[in-house]
Amino acid sequence: MRRDNKELIKNEERLEDRRFSLYSWSIEDLNQLRDIQNHRIIHNKFNYVWECYLNGEWIERSIQQYDNIKTPYTHLYFWLSIWNKEYIKRIEHTEKKRLKNETARWTEAVGLLHRDYIKNSEKVKRIRKLLPNITKKDISELTEMSYRQVKRILKDI
Repeated sequence: MRRDNKELIKNEERLEDRRFSLYSWSIEDLNQLRDIQNHRIIHNKFNYVWECYLNGEWIERSIQQYDNIKTPYTHLYFWLSIWNKEYIKRIEHTEKKRLKNETARWTEAVGLLHRDYIKNSEKVKRIRKLLPNITKKDISELTEMSYRQVKRILKDI
């Protein structure tokens, strides 16, 4: 078991990504499942059946067939709340991870600024590599260089 965990961590497929899920739903599937418009309860001549619209087709969700209409609605609302909670947990987890990674990249970029042995042009290139969405104006403010100098350095990239 330990070996499997280490291999998963090495492959950047962390165990944290699966810890929320009771079932193997993807985030896209959960987003579809938590939408009440993707569910319907129909009568199939004998009993009521709960179906959901998942990945372009209607799939029967109920294991059993219901005699009255109240029971499938109760089950539907129960599962909607569970899927919604799981979806929110997964989104929060991925956003926390993204924010942590972004903060680490910014910390490294600010650390580059205080290194005297690196040329300014190299600092600008490394900052751009660490933070691809940063503007040239922001780089010029960070490095205390003129906008034109930054623009000239990044022209080659």
